[in-house]
Amino acid sequence: MSKNEQHNKYIKVFNIYNDVAISLLITIILLTLNNSQNSLKIIGFLLILISFYLIYKVRFYSSLLILFGLIAYVNLSVAIGDLLQVSQVLGSESLNWQMGLRSSDYNIIASKALLFVMIILNIMINKEYLNKIKTASTNTIIKKDNFYIFFAGMLVLLVFWFFGYSSSMGDTYHSNTRTIYEYSILIFLVVWFYSGKSNIRLLLLYFFAIMYILQALVRGDRSSAFPMILALVLINDFKINLRTLIILAISGILASNIVSAYRIAFSLSDLKDIFFDKYGMTAFLSDTVSQSYYTGITIVKSHYLVNSTESYFFDFLGGIFLGGGFRNADVGAVSFEYLLNKGGGFYFSWFYFWFGIVGVIVGAIVLGYIIRSLFSSQNNYIKLYRICLIVMTFRWYLYTPFVLYRSVIFILSVLLIISIIVDTLTTKKLKHG
Repeated sequence: MSKNEQHNKYIKVFNIYNDVAISLLITIILLTLNNSQNSLKIIGFLLILISFYLIYKVRFYSSLLILFGLIAYVNLSVAIGDLLQVSQVLGSESLNWQMGLRSSDYNIIASKALLFVMIILNIMINKEYLNKIKTASTNTIIKKDNFYIFFAGMLVLLVFWFFGYSSSMGDTYHSNTRTIYEYSILIFLVVWFYSGKSNIRLLLLYFFAIMYILQALVRGDRSSAFPMILALVLINDFKINLRTLIILAISGILASNIVSAYRIAFSLSDLKDIFFDKYGMTAFLSDTVSQSYYTGITIVKSHYLVNSTESYFFDFLGGIFLGGGFRNADVGAVSFEYLLNKGGGFYFSWFYFWFGIVGVIVGAIVLGYIIRSLFSSQNNYIKLYRICLIVMTFRWYLYTPFVLYRSVIFILSVLLIISIIVDTLTTKKLKHG
């Protein structure tokens, strides 16, 4: 073995063990903490530390930087607003009925579970893995050209745009969108993939995207507008570095909270007063994240209230194929039968409900494997999954893992299989015609 090969081997070992050592150190600190409220501040600090470390580690990989930037924002909002409790983002009307659980051991358990997810992701997305995927990290996709798929998809998108909302306006934490509006993002990406090199088709897609975003913003629906904006960034393969991410993050957070303030009264004239009354110094934190984190705490406690919680996991698997309304597939809804919450529930909380802390660890490993697989491939179809994973990050990390396993993996697979079949049949027809 040459000196150069030996040197590379040492670097490889160091890269892997460096990340393992950091995760192990945080784990040891975590295991020594008791379930007192004082532990929350330490957990909050560790959550901030590992979130920033992951962002720094992936800073040269644009798509991974966006993914972990989104995850970090959620984590920072929880750490600062809910764990360190620097300032509260929720009003007294929410905090009054939530304080019981927020002051309980279940809050500490939930925060530890969230940190465990980040610890495992830090190990799996290690520096050695990042060195291997340097050439595969680009989102540049070689598109296909199919007239039938494009215009059939555009027709479906327009129908979904017209009927995607269940009511004219909504001023609660719950989104007033129907599921089909969420699926519009998936269809949009598939239609874009089959749009070929036609500038006219691209303009039609951009026009639809603008209509989609405007409708969502007018209705105060941040959770639908943001994924489409992000999809436009990713399909154009804009290179995002750390500095750009910070600028976009600050702008995006302020814009998001302005929309949140607007949806309270749907009045532009009162917007400024509502914004400062609602946020003040917490303008960079998210009330939605805090509400969803609280739901995560209720789901964690429900693990101890419900018998045979592992059996509900099979309902979840059924729900992936048959929809979230299948039996007891929705863990948030099951938890609501025992403890009041306003929806959401972090990725980790569902796995804790089913299998306790072992479930959280397994769920984090599965998530890490999915990320590793999607970001190491140069296959054009896999790159679509990668874009969907990033675009839907807030949905699956903050609200429900259903979005990851049903929307991103199952529904997108169905759409692509149908598209491949149609593309094959129409191509054969044109050749023989």
